[in-house]
Amino acid sequence: MHKLIVHYMGSHIIESLSLDSALHM
Repeated sequence: MHKLIVHYMGSHIIESLSLDSALHM
């Protein structure tokens, strides 16, 4: 259960970073 939450948070952070990178481009 805990690993699932960590995985979800991790992918959400990666998605946010990708979004930021796209905006800065």
